[in-house]
Amino acid sequence: MAIRKLLWSLSDESGGIGWSAPEILGEIVSSDPKKFSDIVPLIVEVYDVEEKVFRPGVIYALTRIAEVSPELVLNFVTVIPRALSDENPMTVIYAIDLLKLLWRNIVNNKDWSHTYGSDIVKSLKR
Repeated sequence: MAIRKLLWSLSDESGGIGWSAPEILGEIVSSDPKKFSDIVPLIVEVYDVEEKVFRPGVIYALTRIAEVSPELVLNFVTVIPRALSDENPMTVIYAIDLLKLLWRNIVNNKDWSHTYGSDIVKSLKR
């Protein structure tokens, strides 16, 4: 029920703004990743809503989830290059933290192509 309310607060139809909803969702998922694994894609979708204010919270949430269960986040790494190029410094900082957490898994499992890895390095240099 709480998860549904948090997700609802992120929509225009709710009439409010769930300022910290992504962060709270990340904490909920990280507390029991197996039980709440289906929430991860919903958190990632919030990154693309019009309100850019949610972006740092989305990346923070993914970082918290990756600390406990990185495999849940590896399917959504395409958000990382965009976050590294974001205009909000907090989004960039959280994206670097997320990348540090996932890097070993990515390299060991060869989850990214060479081209994608190069894009990440270019984003970091910017």
